[in-house]
Amino acid sequence: MKYRRFALFLAGTGLLGNQAMAADLIATQPGVMCVSTAALAQLTLPDGESRSHGADATPAQRALAQAGGCVDIAPGITVSVQSAHKNTSVVSYQPPGAAANETFVIPNIDFTPVFTDDASAP
Repeated sequence: MKYRRFALFLAGTGLLGNQAMAADLIATQPGVMCVSTAALAQLTLPDGESRSHGADATPAQRALAQAGGCVDIAPGITVSVQSAHKNTSVVSYQPPGAAANETFVIPNIDFTPVFTDDASAP
C-alpha cells in the first residue's frame, strides 16, 4: 500500500516521465503517421515532412508507407496520446472512414499539445 501511494504521487508530479501523462495533440503541419515504427523512421524527414507523400516520392517509398500502415497527417487533426517518447508518441486516432480508433506512431515534431480551459471543469 505504501509503495502504491508513492507511485501515485510520482505519477501526479510528473516524475515518472511523459508516459504517465495522457493528453491530446493537434497536428500543426503535414506529415505521416504509421502503424510500423520502422516505416515511420524511414519515411519521416528531420523537419517532420514525409518522404512518401510528396511529389518526389518514389514507388518504393509509397509501397513502404502502404506496408507500414501509414496515413497522411492533415493539419488540425487531433490524436490521443497513449505513450510519449522523445521524438515519437503512440497515439489513438480514428481515420476518416474507419469504424474505430486505431493505434499509430507519430513524429512529435508535427504536433503540439491541445490546451483546454480547466476553469470550466466541474
